[in-house]
Amino acid sequence: MDERENLYRLIFNHIDDIMHVADEDLNIVVFNRAFETAARKYCRFSCDRYTGINLFDVFPFLSPRIRQEYASVFESGLPMNTIEDTRIQDDRRWTETRKIPLLGESGRVQRILTIVRDITDLKESDTPLKSLVKDLQELIRERTAELAQVNESLKKEIAERRQIQDALEISHERLAAQYRAIPVPTYTWRFTDGDFVLENYNDEAVKITNGKIADYIGIPASKMYFDNPDILKDFQTCLTRKIAVVREMEYNFRSTGLKRILSAKYAYVPPDFVMVHTEDITDIRKYEEDLFKLHKLDSIGVMAGGIAHDFNNILMSIMGYIEVIKRYADGHPQAVDTFRKIETIITQARTLTRQLLTFTRKDIPEKQLSDIGELIRSSLALLQDDPRISVDLDLSEPLSLLKIDPEQIRQVIDNLIRNALQAIPENGQIRVQVENRHLKDGEVVSLEESDYVKITISDTGCGIPPDIQTRVFDPYFTTKSDGSGLGLTVSYAIIKHHRGHISFDSTPGGGTSFVVYLPASSGNSISDVTE
Repeated sequence: MDERENLYRLIFNHIDDIMHVADEDLNIVVFNRAFETAARKYCRFSCDRYTGINLFDVFPFLSPRIRQEYASVFESGLPMNTIEDTRIQDDRRWTETRKIPLLGESGRVQRILTIVRDITDLKESDTPLKSLVKDLQELIRERTAELAQVNESLKKEIAERRQIQDALEISHERLAAQYRAIPVPTYTWRFTDGDFVLENYNDEAVKITNGKIADYIGIPASKMYFDNPDILKDFQTCLTRKIAVVREMEYNFRSTGLKRILSAKYAYVPPDFVMVHTEDITDIRKYEEDLFKLHKLDSIGVMAGGIAHDFNNILMSIMGYIEVIKRYADGHPQAVDTFRKIETIITQARTLTRQLLTFTRKDIPEKQLSDIGELIRSSLALLQDDPRISVDLDLSEPLSLLKIDPEQIRQVIDNLIRNALQAIPENGQIRVQVENRHLKDGEVVSLEESDYVKITISDTGCGIPPDIQTRVFDPYFTTKSDGSGLGLTVSYAIIKHHRGHISFDSTPGGGTSFVVYLPASSGNSISDVTE
């Protein structure tokens, strides 16, 4: 680069024509030796360097018209060629001057190269020489016109390229904004060196990973999913066959520890990308499970409800006959005692039939405005005499009132406390927490946005084995030798009849927590509803 610059400077300085470059203020930027010689000869300008000095300061005899010519070239961007005679002291000289615009990166004229040739001898020579000058002038005009045309084409090309570049930048920004705004977590992987590497992600991916997704940029998929070969297989299938791949799977997020059900869609993007959209369908699957449970309860209820109703009528008839027989057995204590035991058994059977009628919706809730705190306190009173159990009750006051069937909700609370008690083998703790909660849409499956009372009953028992957790609310399913298998089923039905929600979370060896949501009443006191 230095050798080329030295060569250009050598050529520039050895040209006999006066050459200089001036900026918009006509200050000298570059000049050659012929320029310096002319300045010393004609103007006796005493200066070691002319850079930065105005042209009219160096050559004060120049006509003001020349200043206008420079202005015209700066404005039009077109070169200009002039021939004029100039009187310098007592000497009259003819000069041919070419002003050539120099364009900057913006496409505007930033400087002008001026070439001044002394043609006095040519001007005063014979006609053939003058003709030659004329021919040269014509050639210069033609070349100047060609240069102007080329210069105009260059300006047009620069403008077009700038428009294309601006359009590409706008398009890139628009696509990037659309990618970031995709409503499900989205990841872009590039196939390189025989593996897939995470290259980009959108805003939803940042949210679902609590901002930790950036830590995985550049990490190969084989390292991230070494324990999930199906994901690696889907990557390869999508890229190799250039088709979309859809898979539903359970996925444990390393960044948050959450285990969710995802619907993953792999899309091929030429030439070597795979874009993955992951939709969290955990709540959808839970909602479907709730619907399935309700349909299953309804189908069982068609048969069980009718049997329970008829069986309850038979029990009532038996109770009536026992009352009659007891009158005749008066005076026979053993017989009377036996009949009382039979009445107790029949009462237990009637409780069972009522449970059947409850989850088959034939026992309609008799709702009234109630204080859930009082119901829970009365249910926990059953544990006061059990020395192996400590009870922790946390009631957030004031609690919203609930429009419920007190007996049915008491039955739910008793069932959950009984289950917690049975789960504790020796000594343990049962914790009951009750609080007001405002839920937004989608926060809890199947519940709309509103105010609720949340009841959490936790124990420090053995927990529920994972292989039976999906059957906890199934009718007649129990792990207890003396259980009917209807307690949690009836609790589930009662809560659904009250337009609430019940679920649980259990860890083997780490205890179980049942959570119940019941809609809060709009009334602030019992009088608001009863009056």
